[in-house]
Amino acid sequence: MTSHEQLTDHQLIELYKQRNTQAFSCLVLRHSHTLLTTIHFYVQDRQLAEDLLQETFFKIINAIGEGKYNQEGKFKWWANSIAHNLCVDHLRALKRMPAFEDDCDSCCNDSMQFSVPGVDYAIVKEQSFEKIRKMLGRLNKEQQEVIIMKHFAGLPFKEIARLTGCSINTALSRMRHGLVNLRKMVAENNIALEC
Repeated sequence: MTSHEQLTDHQLIELYKQRNTQAFSCLVLRHSHTLLTTIHFYVQDRQLAEDLLQETFFKIINAIGEGKYNQEGKFKWWANSIAHNLCVDHLRALKRMPAFEDDCDSCCNDSMQFSVPGVDYAIVKEQSFEKIRKMLGRLNKEQQEVIIMKHFAGLPFKEIARLTGCSINTALSRMRHGLVNLRKMVAENNIALEC
């Protein structure tokens, strides 16, 4: 018998439609980390991100159960669009869009270098995540959004354009300008992100 881990997302969804909950558990394990990282970048609160992740999977369960999921696109893109919409709805409810800390000076003055993975590696990796998050906060909202969707959610530009309501060329331009600005910040603050 084939292991669930070796099945495609499409195959797992088909099994789940036949009431195989283990197939859905495999989907959750496969995609949770990427979705949680993406949501955390938007809402900046780990507990809230975990709550929104659960809500994302709840919506996925409902959509599959109601026959609203079609196999035209990849599951991960569809799941990321649900997570993105939940984040946007949440932030609109708070009457704000992502507001990262503006004070990057304290996080950007030291170099981050290490040689041996382990506890130190995990600490430095978390520090890198925080530095990146704070630098992203210095970009405009449109650049933040495209970079998060592309690099952390792994969405294609066609899907990013659809979710943000802009053309593919505009999404590409926002990405290019955002990355240029991030590189400048990294260079200006002499940051070595090695993780």
